[in-house]
Amino acid sequence: MYEHRSCASSSLLHSGGYFEAEDLISAVGYLAARGDIHHIGVIGFSTGGTAALLAAAETPRVEAVIAKGAPARFLSATNSKTGAANELEGWYMRLVLKFFSQQTGLPTGVKEPVDVIGSISPRPVLLIYGEHEASQGQTLYAQAGGPTELWIVPGAGHGGYQVANPQEYASRVVDFIDRAFNNKP
Repeated sequence: MYEHRSCASSSLLHSGGYFEAEDLISAVGYLAARGDIHHIGVIGFSTGGTAALLAAAETPRVEAVIAKGAPARFLSATNSKTGAANELEGWYMRLVLKFFSQQTGLPTGVKEPVDVIGSISPRPVLLIYGEHEASQGQTLYAQAGGPTELWIVPGAGHGGYQVANPQEYASRVVDFIDRAFNNKP
């Protein structure tokens, strides 16, 4: 377990998972260099899920990913046109993107989870989403290679997956980890 940048120091910016992915890649590098670590998997929620997917796409040393509630798109979704009915919302979201990009220094056009999830294959990925955010998981699942699993948790929104169904949550996560690492030397 590690703390990403804004947890470790309030002076470091929270970037929605983009810079946090670099932190995760560094943590994976540390683990890989230890010599006593044989397998590395990552699990992350929301920003952590974004970081997990982006980092796994960059380093094959991440052998399995559980991403919970990670947005399929953040930066490009806020930069898109939303139609006349949502013109004000679209304008607002583009303004948010502009300020977010200026504050973090992230360029527009940075790769998003939906852009990179396919490159994680053939390593296993488990996507967990609440029914009220299911479209994000479905978007990622559609772009993922195998083996990828998608679990939409009935009655859950963003988070609360374990609370909504504790037995199934534990069973799915433990089974996924067992399958991901059980047959590895």
